[in-house]
Formats: sequence, C-alpha cells, structure tokens
Amino acid sequence: MSTQSTTSERFSRDEKAKAALFFARIQTIYGVGRCGTLWEDEEELKLMRREWAKALGEFELEQLEEIFTLLKLLLACGDPNFRFPDVARILGLLHEHKVPAAQKTFPVGLPEPEWRKAQRLAAGRLASQTCVAVMDDRACFLEDRPND
Repeated sequence: MSTQSTTSERFSRDEKAKAALFFARIQTIYGVGRCGTLWEDEEELKLMRREWAKALGEFELEQLEEIFTLLKLLLACGDPNFRFPDVARILGLLHEHKVPAAQKTFPVGLPEPEWRKAQRLAAGRLASQTCVAVMDDRACFLEDRPND
C-alpha cells in the first residue's frame, strides 16, 4: 500500500507562507486577468505554489521584496521579457542585478560645471609652474631646502 504525502508534510510553514505571499504579490502586480491566462483556476495556482515552494523558502523576505521592487521597475520601463509572469525569470532578477562593482558600467554623469573646470585648470597651471621652477633651480620643495 502506498501512502501519498500531503502538502503539510512536504513543505515547512515558512515555505508555504513565502509561496502564498509570492504568488499573491505576482497577481497584485500583474493583475488577476493576466495571471489568469497562465493559471486558469485555483487548482493550477496551487500546483505552481507547490512547484516553487522549496525554492521560494530559500529566500529571505527582504530578498523577495527586492525582487518585487526590481520587477516593478522593469515593468514600468516596458521590458518585454516581463510582459507575463515567468517565475524563474522573476526569481533570477535578484542574481541578475548583483553585478560586481568592477564590472558595472556606470551612466555618464552630468557635464562638468564651468566653475569646476576653471578651478581644475588653475590648479593644473600652478602645479606646472611650480614644477618648471623646481626644475630650473628657481625654487625647491620644503623638504629639499638646504639646512642652514
């Protein structure tokens, strides 16, 4: 005789709570109508929650919140990859946006203000004049002064 395990035996309370939270947030963000095209009834939604419960249980609540923040940003920007809820792609957002700082391409900054450019040029001019004076023995650095 085979025994079939129930959902309560297979998943921890935390996993079930995170799966319910995740799919409720997905339905809120995408709308029940769009989610209804993927999960037509409550039974299909339950299957999806069971399928992803273990993976969702590994995330901290703060991480899930970060995922939803990134998802909403991508949706607001019209990213075509997130037109419909794709659970694997959504969960991958957390790792996709964790690029080491050395590998990031930073956006171009604002143009340098004129006052800053003038200040930088004046400092460079003074440094080059000092360098020429030292090289011509018309000046010296304080630490190079002869001890008298």
